[in-house]
Amino acid sequence: MVSSEINKDLFLFYGVYDTKQLLINDLELIPCIFENKHPWKREFQIYKTIYNLVSKSQENENNIIGLFSASFIERTGLNYQSVCKLIKENDADIFIFSPCQYNSLIFYNYWDQAEICHKGIRKEVKEIFSLNKSFPTIDFQSRTPKDQFSFCNFWAAKSEYFIKIVNNMISLDDLMTENNLGLKETFHRSPFEYSFNKSYKKTYKLFPFIIERYLSATLMDEGNKILPKVFYWNDNRSPIEQVEEIEDLRESLKGPISRAKYYESQKTIFKNKRDFYEKVWLDEDFEKFDKVNSINGQMIDYLCDLK
Repeated sequence: MVSSEINKDLFLFYGVYDTKQLLINDLELIPCIFENKHPWKREFQIYKTIYNLVSKSQENENNIIGLFSASFIERTGLNYQSVCKLIKENDADIFIFSPCQYNSLIFYNYWDQAEICHKGIRKEVKEIFSLNKSFPTIDFQSRTPKDQFSFCNFWAAKSEYFIKIVNNMISLDDLMTENNLGLKETFHRSPFEYSFNKSYKKTYKLFPFIIERYLSATLMDEGNKILPKVFYWNDNRSPIEQVEEIEDLRESLKGPISRAKYYESQKTIFKNKRDFYEKVWLDEDFEKFDKVNSINGQMIDYLCDLK
């Protein structure tokens, strides 16, 4: 539990819908009990539960509200104490602790990374966001800055901003539900799928992967109306150490990561997305990575929108 004396203004949650989850939590996070009605909406359902609590309580607008998970330590190397320390030491409205930051080296933007793992997500997002002018303007062709290359799996914000962001997510959920969008099944493989609770996610759809990128899309949108101060945590571990412990994944990414690090050290300015992928990825990399996720020359053409 959060110490009322030391961290009285920090409320960092993790989701609970099974009593077994209460027995193995050693992260010092606050359990948030929610109904896991739709497994593919798990994170959103937790956000909504916290939102209902925070929006109806007498919240100090400077209180920090956040959502993390049992895989947090494994995926970031951080722990509860280090997160609290970073939040207290940095003046910001939103705090983002994105895992797997090595992706910013080997993918041109975070929508490309999403497409590799969840084919069709860009087309779906484009259609969804076009239905409401208040949603972020997205650009699939521009390079995502390293610090903003975030999936927003783990984040916290002052209560005022948390309420605004989740309220927008609720509108996004309503829109997707009304139009039967975000329901396409997608492949997803995680080393943490069975480490916490075997019933966590049995069905994968595009919905959660759209939701987890919504905040990033909003923060990168020049016309966004939230205008917060954002703290992006920088993972100081080597890129290869940040790679998920999925069979063959680290081995398949050694080449692209090594080349990307070289071009970064040379301060290379890539002509465009095509130039980037031709320099960072080789055919031998495609052969190795294809065992984990489907990527090849044709997929690169698709990412670059070349017909």
